[in-house]
Amino acid sequence: IKVVTEGAVSDLTAYVDDSQEAIRSVLEKNGLQSVAGSSKMVYTYDPKNGGIDLTSSGKGEGLYAMDFDLKLSDFDYDSLVSSEIDEAGKEAALQDLKINNVSLTVDDDKMLDTIFAVVGVANGQDPAQLRSQAMSLLALGALQGAQISPRISGYATALSSFVGEGGTLEVKVAPQTPVTLGALAESSETQPAAILDLLNITVERSD
Repeated sequence: IKVVTEGAVSDLTAYVDDSQEAIRSVLEKNGLQSVAGSSKMVYTYDPKNGGIDLTSSGKGEGLYAMDFDLKLSDFDYDSLVSSEIDEAGKEAALQDLKINNVSLTVDDDKMLDTIFAVVGVANGQDPAQLRSQAMSLLALGALQGAQISPRISGYATALSSFVGEGGTLEVKVAPQTPVTLGALAESSETQPAAILDLLNITVERSD
């Protein structure tokens, strides 16, 4: 399945009520009354090995660009939809579904600036102060998360930097070998923090 949108132009001010003139003004100042965009989504399923591949990308000119990729394997479609297999059997089939890898990349242009500007106007607060508060909360999360897993500290630091400076945020799930949902469920009951290592989740920010 492939879905492509090209040459689309959106007026994001249309979502704002006429009574919210201050918010509309912020959106217009950031050019959101005419945003050129494009998107693409491709989904494939291989019944021979139960492989699922989903890729999606989108772009709002002057705002952001996004890429998403998901790969799964051992998806037993026949068992999950069969009327002859009971719920326990379907649950077992679902537990065998494997996560091969997942990735999400977000490139910020003016998306974060616009979000904080709109929230600031809506709440009567300084956008710069709101942004600073968000960064502080993430920094606190880095300190607290380090007690659970050193990975969490890295995640929070990357997110804080992204919120404060923009740039590119990349989130990856890249296990050394595909991980079943059953293994994740078992790990969540015994060692929740170990899931981060099992899936080898990374979060990085770059300019």
